[in-house]
Amino acid sequence: MDKDFTFFKVDSESKFSFQSCPFILNACTKSLGLYYDNRISMYSERRITALYSLVQGQQLNPYLRLKVRRDHIIDDALVRKCWRP
Repeated sequence: MDKDFTFFKVDSESKFSFQSCPFILNACTKSLGLYYDNRISMYSERRITALYSLVQGQQLNPYLRLKVRRDHIIDDALVRKCWRP
């Protein structure tokens, strides 16, 4: 599957790929193709973010940080759900 996905992404005109004919694939193989596609997208976004942070001189932080007030978690969730910009 990994070689077939490479043929699909890189050599789509010169080599045959089962990914170009999705009606042939079963659900498990299709989900594996989506997994590979998402991993490639994630790595490329992370690479671009690292490059931008180096150019702009900012510290790289690839994680989402949330601050949650434990005592007010329900109130904050309801306010956030009802509040729409």
